[in-house]
Amino acid sequence: MDQPAPVRLFDCLTACRLFLNPQKMYICEAGRIPDPWRTGIRNPDAANEPNPKEPPMPRHLFSYVIVGWALLLLSPCPLHGQAFRGGMQAGLTASEVSGDRSGGPHKLGWFASVFTDYQVSEHAYWHLEILYIQKGSREFNDPETPEEGVFRDYKFYLQYIEVPVLFKFDFSVFERLPYVDWLTGEIGLSGSTVVGHYETNDFGDENTGLMARERPFNRAELNLLLGFYFPLREGLGVHFRYSQGVTPLRSHESGARTWYNRGQYNSVWSLGLSMLLF
Repeated sequence: MDQPAPVRLFDCLTACRLFLNPQKMYICEAGRIPDPWRTGIRNPDAANEPNPKEPPMPRHLFSYVIVGWALLLLSPCPLHGQAFRGGMQAGLTASEVSGDRSGGPHKLGWFASVFTDYQVSEHAYWHLEILYIQKGSREFNDPETPEEGVFRDYKFYLQYIEVPVLFKFDFSVFERLPYVDWLTGEIGLSGSTVVGHYETNDFGDENTGLMARERPFNRAELNLLLGFYFPLREGLGVHFRYSQGVTPLRSHESGARTWYNRGQYNSVWSLGLSMLLF
């Protein structure tokens, strides 16, 4: 009887990688799981197919965010009082997309999220959040005279799942500054991915499928977040946040690309309520 092959460290590392990046696993003839990070091929059946024309995109972004958060939780930190607290947030958004030939955040939407805070000092927290948010662009112009421009009815609606990781600081240490000592600030990064979209041309006709094929979305985006909280009562506060894309969501229509402008970027202003549940 043939003896089973010993389990190697390489196989264990490969299994861990596949766990962090779930996908359909293909078993080779030797009964081992191929390593797509070493071969560069996610699907062996597609090895001979031409590579899709997609712009470079960050890989395994959510895996890095989750692993980074786990390391933060395991790191030794002096705790004061309750280490964890959590809750939910919801509210409205106003957004725009750079390069859409439209000025201002004209696209309205909404967001909802659940979060947990991990206390690292008396006034500081690490904040992890799972967020559904609507972004995009909207422009409508129906001029009565030529001087007011041309007709345009453009819609670009985006739905995202986003994972923010932020550092929060309680400004209560600034006791001499009225109202400022009530605020809590936040700064950090988030990874996001498009889960739904809708787009029209300048005349309001749906163009979703064609645009997605000609200018595919990046699989993941990185965003810079800044915000603050203002308390209304115990456990309830107003939350304001600004989000700016660090990596583009897709290429420009013209294909233009520079080191500081590699495509279209999301900009989002959000305002809502934050409620602590525990």
